[in-house]
Amino acid sequence: MNDLVYNEIVATPGFELEFAVGTTYSLDAESFLAIALSFARLGDVTETDFQSPFRLLEGLRQANDRVAIFCNRGGLQMPTRDNPLYAMLDKSVFEVSDERKGHELYNFHPKIWVIKERLIDNQNYRQIKLIVMSRNLTKDSSLDVAATMTAPLGVRTAVELRRKHQPLKDFLIKLADKANSDKKKKIRRLANELDSMGRFILESPYENYDFLPIHFGENLNTQIDIKADLAGQKMMIVSPFIDKQITDSRGNDNPIKWLNDYKPRAEKILVTRMDSLTPEIMNLYSSDKREVWIMSQIAEQNDIQSMNLHAKMYFSWAPKTKPDGIYYWLGSANATNNGFSRNSEFMLRLTMSKRGYFEKFKAEFCDEKKQLCERITSLPELEFDKEDQSIAVAIRKNLVSPNNLSAEVVETDGKYAVEISAKKCKGICGRITFAPIQEHWNEEELMPDTLICRLKITSRTHLSEFYILKVSPSDEDIAPIKMVIKIPTKGIPEDRDDHIFRSLIDTRDKFLNYVEMMITDRPQELTSLMMQADESRAMGANAMVAHRSSALYESLLRIAATNPERLEDIEELVNRLDTNVIPDSFRQMSEMFKRSIKKLR
Repeated sequence: MNDLVYNEIVATPGFELEFAVGTTYSLDAESFLAIALSFARLGDVTETDFQSPFRLLEGLRQANDRVAIFCNRGGLQMPTRDNPLYAMLDKSVFEVSDERKGHELYNFHPKIWVIKERLIDNQNYRQIKLIVMSRNLTKDSSLDVAATMTAPLGVRTAVELRRKHQPLKDFLIKLADKANSDKKKKIRRLANELDSMGRFILESPYENYDFLPIHFGENLNTQIDIKADLAGQKMMIVSPFIDKQITDSRGNDNPIKWLNDYKPRAEKILVTRMDSLTPEIMNLYSSDKREVWIMSQIAEQNDIQSMNLHAKMYFSWAPKTKPDGIYYWLGSANATNNGFSRNSEFMLRLTMSKRGYFEKFKAEFCDEKKQLCERITSLPELEFDKEDQSIAVAIRKNLVSPNNLSAEVVETDGKYAVEISAKKCKGICGRITFAPIQEHWNEEELMPDTLICRLKITSRTHLSEFYILKVSPSDEDIAPIKMVIKIPTKGIPEDRDDHIFRSLIDTRDKFLNYVEMMITDRPQELTSLMMQADESRAMGANAMVAHRSSALYESLLRIAATNPERLEDIEELVNRLDTNVIPDSFRQMSEMFKRSIKKLR
């Protein structure tokens, strides 16, 4: 799945977004902005958008009202370039971690989208679109899997169907508690609407579906017994990461072991990465009817687009709880004890009755003619450098643990500073610095004696709850660790976003461009609108404004008659900006429309 495909499966042609909840382990800021653009029906992101981010601004404006995205604590990736919009991400992006003491190393790892949308040509038809995948919201080019399903909203549902959807509802309610007050209300409203959601539509050969959300080790679907339902007589496991040891320190068998122990003489296939394999795992697959496959060198070293395995799938033929059929599982959980016992994950279970599909599924990976995977029967003698993870573990257990960090904005004569405080930073031998996400160069140290860091911020538009944390170990042989984290920050001015808008929309021409973008019903025509605007500059500034205001009048008239709520978005934009960028003719026209709408109401 590349970025283009990701955007295509999230945005539905002919539908407009009402609200969406997404989850990911790691998050790339530019990829999120691209998704926001797709949700706003403004087309695919281009390099030009990062030079002049008008479309991205509108996409993010809408996303901050209609989208909530959750990632693992510290999961927002380091930005590769500056962008004036990053400060506004704190309205849509929320970090999740296991807040129980001793569980700091458990991960928030699910990858799903729950999207409420309505048909543009029939506003009365609304549906839920569910996407379950193994793909993070990043630019990674690994081999991933995704399933998309839709179900109608606003229908009468039986108790049995509501019970089937309850685990998805419970998962959303868990997420709501991690969001701000505005998004919390909207997520809970979305969760409650699932009670009036019909069945998801399945294509052949799938006959039924069930959801397996796991929230930091808690199985939210008690109707599923993970070990009994996942283990099949014939078993194919596709998992990039597996436990190195068959039995962990607590004496628990890892999933690879207990999935192989059920009907041990039947066929068992493992598809994984080379660096996940150990002699112990290879020995487990050394008997007849057992095979191990890895990504081929041709796939991994492809000059056009190299790829590695990242998909998580389990094909259970004749499982104990359905001996006459097949369970096909896909989602985020690796075949590890963390995956099924400790992390937050989401798996979709699809049911099939025709057993012949096991061979078809196997052939997708286990066919050397396709040059995707290759079978191995022994491990080559390879030496892997062991990385020192002690500092990374200490950072997660102490420095970025829940409720350890806080920040407050201090304003003095129009200048801003942020004071970051930590309660503890045990086990970290090295220099700790913070920088604003908008000012990566503006690093200041967390003083070891006071555990306070004071940052001077160059602009109000750079204030955000996201910061760049950098730990430079005392041991120079260990590379510095950098991550972006969200710190609850008091005192961010309520008009911060207004100032970001003002910094980008600072002329009348830009204002008219932006309004045209907001009101067009055909985003694909946006480029031609911008070209017309460029040509009209030759007419002179006053003539240009008059000409474009006249064209906008017709568009606003249509919106006032068909969708007057959209005029409220334009009024909000006008209130954000400096008065000198709003043409007098547009202001008069807007006031006239508002008076007319009040009379109609």
